[in-house]
Amino acid sequence: MSPTNSGSTNAPFDSDSFGGLPRLLDEIGIRWCVAGALAAMRYRATSRITDDVDLVVDWDATLLDVLQEAGWDVTVAADPGEDPHLVRARREVKVDLLVARTEYQSVALGRATYHWLTI
Repeated sequence: MSPTNSGSTNAPFDSDSFGGLPRLLDEIGIRWCVAGALAAMRYRATSRITDDVDLVVDWDATLLDVLQEAGWDVTVAADPGEDPHLVRARREVKVDLLVARTEYQSVALGRATYHWLTI
């Protein structure tokens, strides 16, 4: 993803943000962006409290092994015979990885700037 200026955050994420998860995703070449309450705070007049991080990610079959090898507790939500639609990763921070399974989600992921979901 090539970074472009958008909103109030004009720099890429520190690789140690969110328990180092951005570094892991970047190392295995998975596109990702911040979504949910954290992304909404960039556009809202009032903040919304949240206790987790929501990321939209492309699916990669190596993701679960990479997370577990890095010490994350992983729970997967998937329909029988399907790739996951949600991966819950827990360590010092709670992260929900929403797998981009629809064209809409994939386009939104591609439009993200500096790893932030845009409107």
